[in-house]
Amino acid sequence: MSDTGIPDLLKRLHGALEKSNAISDEDRDLLRQLSLDIHELLDQRGGGIDADRRSTLGRLQDAILRFEVTHPHITATLAAVSQQLADMGI
Repeated sequence: MSDTGIPDLLKRLHGALEKSNAISDEDRDLLRQLSLDIHELLDQRGGGIDADRRSTLGRLQDAILRFEVTHPHITATLAAVSQQLADMGI
């Protein structure tokens, strides 16, 4: 599976962040950092699952749970990113 969908999903996430006033600055920062970390994961493909990857994937799952009720559109985007990473073996 190609990873071209993940950058597109992250662009969609950034667009939603820019348009939404309902997201706190703390949550906005969390999502931006998570996006940077996911891009880094994509750049490092090929190695085994190390502590940094597990940390990023764990924080991605935490974010999905955190935004599930308050921001379902963000949750859907994060879940799609998580699924594509899993499909890529990350």
